[in-house]
Amino acid sequence: MSDDLKPCPFCGGKAEHSIGKTGDGKPWHYVECVDCGATGPTPDYADHNIAVIECRAEAWNTRAERIKELEAKLAKAVEALGRIASGEFSGRMLTSMPPQDAAAYFARTTIAELKGEDRG
Repeated sequence: MSDDLKPCPFCGGKAEHSIGKTGDGKPWHYVECVDCGATGPTPDYADHNIAVIECRAEAWNTRAERIKELEAKLAKAVEALGRIASGEFSGRMLTSMPPQDAAAYFARTTIAELKGEDRG
């Protein structure tokens, strides 16, 4: 069953499906890297249903893409913080505002953009 799992996004090791037990003795399905011990995203419930096991595999397999997406957003946020700290803003509206207002506006719009919200 582990052939449907991609290698660990952290160390490249082999991943496999595992079953543990919750505190109240219910089965707990998860994906684990046999090399570094990283475990996959797990839900708030456990079930022996094959669909649940497949969801764990999908979550594990898409984790690397999600990590890359979050790293890109983090880099953009760090760059924006650097611009705020140095007072480097562009655009007529921002340069016409007091510096603290421009920084706050720039921060709000950057956060909205990172969240995928309309900056309107």
